[in-house]
Amino acid sequence: MNSNMSNNIELTIGRANARRADVLIEGDTISALHAKIGIDEKDKYWIIDTNSKNGTYILNKGVKVSNVKTYLTPGDILSLGGVEVTFGYLNNYIANNFYIEENEESDSTIEMIRCTYCGSPTPKYKPCIKCGKG
Repeated sequence: MNSNMSNNIELTIGRANARRADVLIEGDTISALHAKIGIDEKDKYWIIDTNSKNGTYILNKGVKVSNVKTYLTPGDILSLGGVEVTFGYLNNYIANNFYIEENEESDSTIEMIRCTYCGSPTPKYKPCIKCGKG
């Protein structure tokens, strides 16, 4: 970690056309202020959902994100309102220390399926991360 980095950084994630967040993502299923992402006093990355309509998930860990800090690791595959993005951080920090890009199918090593009960994307052979069934 960069020893010159400020602790307790926090940014909002939201829908691009709403232009109310720090990190903007295209998609009508993203809430205007969908989630918060940050770095705590121990330089650990976290995310919380800000009561978004369509939820926030860490797909590769099978976790539904709530309004409590959920910690992230590089390469985590996030679903923000059904829009998948890969979380990572750059070795040399630039600007706000965050890098979020669209996920490419070839990047995923977790086989994903659609839940037969609610239709949400979920890791194969695990209970659905949205409804818990399966």
